[in-house]
Amino acid sequence: MLRVGLVSFLNAWPLYQAFLVDSINTKYDFTQLFPSECAEMLRNKEIDIGIIPVIEYAYLPQEYVIVPSVCISSPDYVKSVALFCNKPLKEIKTVLLDKHSRTSNALVQILLREKFKKEVQYGFDIKNFDAQVVIGDNALFKEKEFPLNQIVDLAHEWKTFTHLPFVFALWIGYKEKITKKVVQNFIHAKEWGTTHIREIVDYFHDRFPYITKEEYTNYLTLNINYDLTEKEIKSIQLFFKLCYKLGLTPKNPSLNFF
Repeated sequence: MLRVGLVSFLNAWPLYQAFLVDSINTKYDFTQLFPSECAEMLRNKEIDIGIIPVIEYAYLPQEYVIVPSVCISSPDYVKSVALFCNKPLKEIKTVLLDKHSRTSNALVQILLREKFKKEVQYGFDIKNFDAQVVIGDNALFKEKEFPLNQIVDLAHEWKTFTHLPFVFALWIGYKEKITKKVVQNFIHAKEWGTTHIREIVDYFHDRFPYITKEEYTNYLTLNINYDLTEKEIKSIQLFFKLCYKLGLTPKNPSLNFF
């Protein structure tokens, strides 16, 4: 039985809701996790494939394979991955990282160093921090609490820096576990999810009515993209190059698709 790690954030639901409502009949074993947990379980071989933070691929590229045509990315403003600032960006000296993130924690370091030319202290236990990385649904809800001029949308900053969309996650799994049928199922699930956004939003809003259905719908259709094209692949390659340059990953890997 294929063991599959699912990210619990709303932006991942269109990639797997088809499985959960039995639109695609499989016997996969699903586990819902935070992104960092999904990456950890894959590396420890506790799952066979998952919606994995893109940075994780750089740690075991010789063992992993990427499902083509599918990703979680943002063409510009993402809204759910941001640096929430308690003071002007030019005055920031300490950044609290998000324990649920890996890719976004690396992204903020790249942007502050390469784009804004800032050297700051990062950590998971900083008490009096100047800014905080927040990802996923928590960022969507937290946006209501902060003035817009104190929110740095990380995907937007990447877009203005590189002129490319930013890719946050991919279906990544072990080569020996991924078959043509598995790939077909995951691509089919994406196609189902992106054409059933209203149903997904209705179900999610019933459980988490913190913003309106319209805001959830706009988020999934305007801020998030699920198609992995040449632009997204180019962005991943540049991200890995910069991660390696800053010592954030052990390798600058080539991408291996099924």
